[in-house]
Amino acid sequence: MSELKFDNDIAGEFPIQRETVKIGKNQNLKRGTILVEHIESDGAKAKYSFALSAYTAAADKTVTLTIGAAEYVANIGASDTTVAAVLGKVVTAAAADTKFTVTADTTNGKLVLEAKAVGTDSTTITLETTATLTIGNKSEDVKGADAVEGGFFPIADATEEPVGYLLKDIKTAADEAGYADMARTGCFADAAAIIDENIDAKTVKDKLAARCLFFKGVVAVKD
Repeated sequence: MSELKFDNDIAGEFPIQRETVKIGKNQNLKRGTILVEHIESDGAKAKYSFALSAYTAAADKTVTLTIGAAEYVANIGASDTTVAAVLGKVVTAAAADTKFTVTADTTNGKLVLEAKAVGTDSTTITLETTATLTIGNKSEDVKGADAVEGGFFPIADATEEPVGYLLKDIKTAADEAGYADMARTGCFADAAAIIDENIDAKTVKDKLAARCLFFKGVVAVKD
């Protein structure tokens, strides 16, 4: 099988790519810190809904909405003859909730709860009734998400993708981002290269050049 030997596999100055990037607020980083990029986001407010159907009006019934530790009881009776009327009673009962805004989608027969603040949410929410009324499972219409500050930050764990390393120490203020030079990370994944018995130096150089990888020079080619 043919063997190729190379002197200095990748030619050129190092680091290959250097750029000035935004470093997030309240950071005290040392040269060589591995960085990841956070894409700025305003976050999202969690939004849930319950579909109500198959309602039969009757006297002295209740619909109970529980949001975390808070419980809101709507009293409904024979005069509440529609799902829309039931929704209105629940909305009124839960008007004072501090975490969620509760509204009625009367067109689609849904009780809608939207968080008052952006962020991930794990609040236990249930809707129960003593009436003849079908209540669907809670639907997560919008997943709550925390706001994200854009910029470059030190890698937190293996779930994040490293994109570069810091070339100079930097300390940013608690309320203001800063800027520093970063070198982009990168490597040639040699395990991904499959070399058969019929290759030659030109074949290797051409195939790697197509991927923007260039060899400085071939030292030897021997059978």
